[in-house]
This record gives sequence, C-alpha cells and structure tokens, in this order.
Amino acid sequence: AVYPSLDWSLGGCRIAGLPDKLKVGDMIEGTVAGIGFSHAGEFLAEVVWRRDSGQVGLRWLELEPCVFARLSTLRGRLK
Repeated sequence: AVYPSLDWSLGGCRIAGLPDKLKVGDMIEGTVAGIGFSHAGEFLAEVVWRRDSGQVGLRWLELEPCVFARLSTLRGRLK
C-alpha cells in the first residue's frame, strides 16, 4: 500500500491512513519515494504518536543515505 506523507523532516514524517493495528512504539519499514528522488530509499521508523483522525507521526530510526541527502537538500531550499 502507498501512504503519502502530509509533511516530513529530517527527523520523521506525518502520514495518514496507516492500519489501525499500528500503535505508538511499533516499528514500520517502508520506502520513501517521490519529492524529487531519482530512486526510492528504504527506511525504518517508530510510530511516536497517533491521532483519532488517523494521522500518524513517524520518527526515522534508519534512513538510506540517499534519502537523507535528498531531504537535506530539499530542506535547505525551504529556508
């Protein structure tokens, strides 16, 4: 399944629509794609909060270097 991010940072991201079975403290693996990536990169993240609206906050635990570099570049453009 694909879950688009609502926002992101070098520390994690906010997404909607994850299965209700995921709880705070759970680990999730996935792929970051889009936002200018020439290729996708894998991540491991922890669910750090969950809202009744279905939004979930993830904290990156592992992030491929290419993804970190791209997020850093994009972040610099927003300043």
